[in-house]
Amino acid sequence: DIDVFNIHEDFNECTEMCHHNMCCFKEGAESCVTNRAGKYDCNVYDSCKVLIGYNGNPHNTQNREEHEVKALIDETCNIDMFNDPDHFSYCKAMCDDNLCCFRQDGENCQNRRQNKWDCSVYEACERLVNDKGEKPVVSDGDKFGSAEVKALISEICDESVMNSNKKRQDCKEVCEMNMCCFSDGVDECTDNRVDKYDCDVYQACEIMDSFQRHLRSQ
Repeated sequence: DIDVFNIHEDFNECTEMCHHNMCCFKEGAESCVTNRAGKYDCNVYDSCKVLIGYNGNPHNTQNREEHEVKALIDETCNIDMFNDPDHFSYCKAMCDDNLCCFRQDGENCQNRRQNKWDCSVYEACERLVNDKGEKPVVSDGDKFGSAEVKALISEICDESVMNSNKKRQDCKEVCEMNMCCFSDGVDECTDNRVDKYDCDVYQACEIMDSFQRHLRSQ
C-alpha cells in the first residue's frame, strides 16, 4: 500500500514482489498481460500500481531507492494535483506522515527519522503546507480535500504574486485551467467541471485575472 513510500523495508519487499510484473501496467508491445504462462494473472498484482514509474532493480542500494521514491513523489505531488481530487488525495497519502519535515516551530523531524527516508525525499510534499510548514486547518467532512486545496491555493496566490516572479508562475500554473471561473461564461465553465473542484475552490485565482487586466491597461 501507500506506506511503501515511508519505510525502507516495505519499499524493498514491495519491489521484490512486483519487479517482474510491472509489465502488466504497460501498453503495446511491452505489455505482458496476454503472455503470462505459468504466472498469476496481472490482476493479482494490482497493488503494484503504486510503483508505476519505478525503473530500478529491487536489489539497489538505499541511495538508489531514495532516488526512485523521490521521483515518484515528485511526479505525484506536482502542481497538477490542485486540479484533480484523486491526484491530491494520492499525494496526501504519500506525504501526511512526513509533513513534520517542513515545520518552522522547532518540531522539524529531520534528525529523528529511524527506518524512514530522509526528509529530502519528500521535498515535493512541501506544497501541502503553508509558509510556517503547517497544514491548513479545515473542518471535518472536507469533501475530496476541497477546503484544504482552497486554503493552499490562497497561500500560493496571495498578494505577493504581484512582486514575485516565482510566486506568480506557481499561481499561474495552478489557476490557468480554471480562469474560466472568472469569465462571463462562468455557468458553462461550472457545468464542464466534471471530476474537478468547484470554481469556489479557485477563488484566490482571481488575483491573476486582476494582474492580467493590470498589464493590459498599461
